[in-house]
Amino acid sequence: MTRFAPLLVLVLPAAALASPPTVGGLEGGEGGQAPESSEDQRLDAPTQTDQVRIINGEAAASTDFPETGMLLFDGELDFGGFGGGPTRSPICSSTLIAPDVVLLAAHCIDPAALTFGIGEVIDATWYWSRSADLSGLSDPSGAIQPLPEDALIATEVVFHPDWVIEELALGLGENKDIALMFLAEPVLDVDYAYLPTPDEIAQITLDADVTIVGWGQQTATDQFSQPPPGTIYIKQQAVSHISDLADYEFKVGELETDARKCHGDSGGPSFLEMEDQDQPFTRRLIGVTSHAYDDTDCFETGGVDTRVDFYAAWIDEEMRSRCEDETRAWCGEGPEDHGVLLPPTWQDLEGKKFLGCSCSTGATPAGMTFWGLGLAALIGLRRRK
Repeated sequence: MTRFAPLLVLVLPAAALASPPTVGGLEGGEGGQAPESSEDQRLDAPTQTDQVRIINGEAAASTDFPETGMLLFDGELDFGGFGGGPTRSPICSSTLIAPDVVLLAAHCIDPAALTFGIGEVIDATWYWSRSADLSGLSDPSGAIQPLPEDALIATEVVFHPDWVIEELALGLGENKDIALMFLAEPVLDVDYAYLPTPDEIAQITLDADVTIVGWGQQTATDQFSQPPPGTIYIKQQAVSHISDLADYEFKVGELETDARKCHGDSGGPSFLEMEDQDQPFTRRLIGVTSHAYDDTDCFETGGVDTRVDFYAAWIDEEMRSRCEDETRAWCGEGPEDHGVLLPPTWQDLEGKKFLGCSCSTGATPAGMTFWGLGLAALIGLRRRK
């Protein structure tokens, strides 16, 4: 989920879980009861007297789930009469699924999301950082802060061809909120996340425990308020559960006391431990944070993830096509490495060393990530029946 500048959120509702960029001091903001109407509707956040820790987890270091990182925007936004200018800001959480490929949510990179539908992206350069504390990049004064030392530039970002931000809806549905970022150089010092194989999809079930990771808000705020300093853009991890499940999406967390995602967690992962103890790596990236479940945003209940398995064919096709046209920074040792990478077997590991993981039975690499809860939605969301 993303936050948007206070001025802009006066115009646009918050539904995606991304964090809008800060421009000259502007910053912007997921939406209990499942939506029933299909009408476009403005989402009004409820009042809250006490700050509620929405992640309900714990601080995570860069070495915890090291395949997770945050999408950074560097460019210029023009909002016409509302202003604009140079902008550098954290946007969304995300996950490395190959040495040079990052999985995230479509709304994280949609120009309409960056400008709330009322402006223009003059220029955009995307970076990816695994730094645990990126709060220093969000300066309320609008001053441009230096990029983190580990920031890697992207050569390309692409979202699902059928993604339409104006159609992003509450509840569970086929929103197609998924995207890929291709890095200019491969990340070879950490393990990447693995997606569920076709044989493992049946283990994605209602009430299953999932591990969530993100740099989003740790306290819920209304659309017109900034989160307290030190409560956003700092990496967090927690264990939650799947509380609602459909073919395309699932809900993470149900009660206010559950670990759940909020603005800034968009694009980030939900990991599931598979039961096959014959596999050296059993953790799978099954969800990417996308949007609010209902109009209570992140105040009372969990948000919605895009299911990675439903879009695995599209992910594989996009990865392979860029090896075929020789635009990727890493294509492995052969065609079998060009698309979605399969988890290795014990036999595959003989004579090989994997980074940052204990490969004993039941142990897995530090993380697997996918799509988080998208950027704060800027266009009115339709409610699904």
